[in-house]
Amino acid sequence: MQTALRLMASGAPTSCSNALLSYQQPGFTTFSGPVGDALSLQQSMSPSQVIRPSALHGSGLRATLLRFAQGFSAGFIPEALKQAAMPIPQIDPYENRRDFNALVDTLPKDVQAALGQMKRKLAQEGLGQNYLADQVEEIVLELGQAPYVTLVNDIHHPKKKYALSDKPIGNASLTEALKGLVAYKQSHGDRVAKSLDGIFTDGRTALPEMLHRVSRIKNPQSNQFTQLRYRIGRHLELQGLYDGILPLLNKPENKCVLILGGPGTGKTTLLRELVRLSAGTKTVLIDSNQEVAGSGDIPKASLAGVTIRRPASGKDGMAHAIREALENDGPSRIICDEIRDSGAVREALDRGVQVIATSHANLDSLFEANWLRGLFGSVKSAPVSDTTASSNGTGKFVQSVTEPPRVDLILSMTRDKDGHIAVRPIEDAKNFTLQALHQQNKQVDYTQLPQEAVAKLVSDQKNARPVILKPILPRD
Repeated sequence: MQTALRLMASGAPTSCSNALLSYQQPGFTTFSGPVGDALSLQQSMSPSQVIRPSALHGSGLRATLLRFAQGFSAGFIPEALKQAAMPIPQIDPYENRRDFNALVDTLPKDVQAALGQMKRKLAQEGLGQNYLADQVEEIVLELGQAPYVTLVNDIHHPKKKYALSDKPIGNASLTEALKGLVAYKQSHGDRVAKSLDGIFTDGRTALPEMLHRVSRIKNPQSNQFTQLRYRIGRHLELQGLYDGILPLLNKPENKCVLILGGPGTGKTTLLRELVRLSAGTKTVLIDSNQEVAGSGDIPKASLAGVTIRRPASGKDGMAHAIREALENDGPSRIICDEIRDSGAVREALDRGVQVIATSHANLDSLFEANWLRGLFGSVKSAPVSDTTASSNGTGKFVQSVTEPPRVDLILSMTRDKDGHIAVRPIEDAKNFTLQALHQQNKQVDYTQLPQEAVAKLVSDQKNARPVILKPILPRD
């Protein structure tokens, strides 16, 4: 029986409560640290063996700790627990294709037929039967327009649209598509899916056991659906991640990691793989849109059980989920998709928890995103002397940085000329953001920094060769 044993040291002498303990015994986990306020051990014992706090005062505490110290040493893990360590889940290379085909089955019959015809044409070009399943990023059904797709590896911005047929989408096709979504969600235990419009929250919905997301546009005057946009989600193993990115994330000094990029640059794809590789650690996933691990009560098989998963909705929901994780889960790392509240992130950082978060932004617009300003330091208007104002060519008041930035590492994501994910790491993010703030507002005074060195650092990092992450696709 597993019982939590607490050794309360509130009544212990000072010399004992400040002592450092390290002990190990077969059947026990390890503890190493000060006695202080409380020690927690996890051991196999009967309830009658639990030591009461009342028995641990004064010399009794000292004697009890001495008995427990016999045979203990730091770093001990029982063999049975070693064998039970949770492994990193493996990615099924064909699961993405099965999920894509399952999504296609929910589409109107005429759109399914158009996709099938396009698949045959691509196969005739020698691209195989699975080109669409591997490369389609979005399927769009828009009232009065031909159905079309966009591709993952298309580097154009905005991405080109590729029509599936000449037949425009009508109201009947949109209604059929909505009924297909409702039927799929109901067949997978979604009790909320009772009406065509009831499946959407904030204009979007996720599909159980999939990573896909469907968003809708509705005309408020006619109350009619005018567009359905199917965004294809995939869990992909990324070549280059282990050597190029993971060593940076595992550096102790990189407590706050911000992943920046526009839509379709691979932020969620990278985050999903980081979640998988966090197996066996105290990591909490704040899944704001249920795109990282999927919707429903059970996450995707490749991510099942690897983290503590907390779904969240909206800005307030995300902040609440982060604070609940801090209070209840005791995480060492929080992974957050589409950050919306910097205050909750600062609370996590103040507690020594690493935070890895994504945001729709880029290096040139860091200070235009209201939800990020709290992570890049505080700027306050302050008076300067007449001599300083004259020598600097500024007014009587200048903007002064009163709090240092909190971001330690920035991963700026784009797509390269081949459509692969290009990640540009900016390691000295604190100085980088201060330099960016100075460039945005020339009156910002931070003369305590070596400006020439910072400017060179920023220039070098912006021009550095990015890390290329190539998705590993299954062979046909």
